[in-house]
Amino acid sequence: MAQHTKNAIRDGFLELLDEKSFDKISVVDIAQKSQVNRNTFYYYYPDVFALVDDLLRHSTNELIEKAPQGTSWYETLLQVTSFARSHQQAIYHLFQ
Repeated sequence: MAQHTKNAIRDGFLELLDEKSFDKISVVDIAQKSQVNRNTFYYYYPDVFALVDDLLRHSTNELIEKAPQGTSWYETLLQVTSFARSHQQAIYHLFQ
């Protein structure tokens, strides 16, 4: 159940990034989009930056783990950078 909730929060956040800029997204927005309450968000993440950090780590690990046997490190790196490019707004604010 915990993984399902974290996935819902991550997915909700990514949907919000398509709708508005990072600096306009609040915890309340994420909770509403994810269909969880605000306290549930704070149970898993202390702030939005921790969510972005978790999202990037989770997605990168998932891309690496799901790479077919024999996939070169270069092909895996291309997949990771493609993910990063498609979510560059979140990444930019994380490292700002």
